[in-house]
Amino acid sequence: IDDDRIVGCREEELADAAEPWIPSLFESREWVRARRVLSLGSALRVPRGALGQVLRLVRQDDAAIYHAHFDSLPGRTLAVPESALMSLAEPIDV
Repeated sequence: IDDDRIVGCREEELADAAEPWIPSLFESREWVRARRVLSLGSALRVPRGALGQVLRLVRQDDAAIYHAHFDSLPGRTLAVPESALMSLAEPIDV
């Protein structure tokens, strides 16, 4: 502020100050991989290791849930628990 700079954030990064803070491993727009196979109903949809991007972080019931899309499932957004995602830096076990 003393340097006469404008600082901002994206709307999806705002959190209600009255709500308890829930830590998260990933943030909006971050690239991730599927830690395990993700399915929608009984159908396999996203293979383990698939590249995805976090669109939105939702903190609810003491847990971080990520709205993410994956290259292997274009046009679909999935609500994914943090435990089902991994960083790009982590090795993919074969």
